[in-house]
Amino acid sequence: MPSSNDPRAVLAKLAHDLRNPVNTAQLNLEAAEMLAAKSKDANAQRLAKHLRIAASEMQKLKELVIKATEQL
Repeated sequence: MPSSNDPRAVLAKLAHDLRNPVNTAQLNLEAAEMLAAKSKDANAQRLAKHLRIAASEMQKLKELVIKATEQL
């Protein structure tokens, strides 16, 4: 296993760790956009839910980037 101080290993781990949150955020943002395009008052709660999920995933992404940056 590569040393945790090896920049390439850190970047590889970062790329791996970012994949899932980024994909989840992207899918939820797309869903939110679709709902927004058709939005009526009845859809507002669903839109808000998708946006909250996306925001949560983006926060995870931010935390991963900060953690990885500290290891470089």
